[in-house]
Amino acid sequence: HPQPTRPSSSAASSGTAGASGSASASCGEMSSSEPSTPAQTPLAAPIIPSPLTSPVAPLPAPGPSKEEENLRSQVKDLEEKLETLKMKRAEDKAKLKELEKSKLQLEQLQEWRSKMQEQQAELQRQLKEAKKEAKEALEAQERYMEEMADTADAIEMATLDKEMAEERAESLQQEVETLKEKVEELTMDLEILKHEIEEKG
Repeated sequence: HPQPTRPSSSAASSGTAGASGSASASCGEMSSSEPSTPAQTPLAAPIIPSPLTSPVAPLPAPGPSKEEENLRSQVKDLEEKLETLKMKRAEDKAKLKELEKSKLQLEQLQEWRSKMQEQQAELQRQLKEAKKEAKEALEAQERYMEEMADTADAIEMATLDKEMAEERAESLQQEVETLKEKVEELTMDLEILKHEIEEKG
């Protein structure tokens, strides 16, 4: 069987070249036959991008979301609360300082009151002692007078003793008056202290 012959690539190429050459020649003839006119720029038709081939346009920057706004509002509220707490803490510190000052003053007042009570107790003790001494002096004077009256043998001596007793009685009376004045002074001091304690208490 005879093999079919294939056209050579050079022949195909020459055929293609000849066809393109004839096309070029015909185009040249057509262009030379047409009159030359000024170049006009045709209006470009709007390009509608295909959804499959067109590049993705950048999306606009998204605004703050509702959640972000809520978070910002919460942060602002927390900051305001923090400032309020700071102010309150400063006020609490001032109040605490004033309270400590008042506490110290109260302690000093209580200490002073305790001292006044001790002084009052001492004055009362001294007053009681003075009254006791005055009573003992009067009792001693009475006993002495009774002894002088009961002693018949000591009548002569009694005169002298009486004078001595009178002198002693006068001295004792002076002591009694002195003790009475002291009692009155102590009583007045006691009343003054009671009045001061009542005013400051």
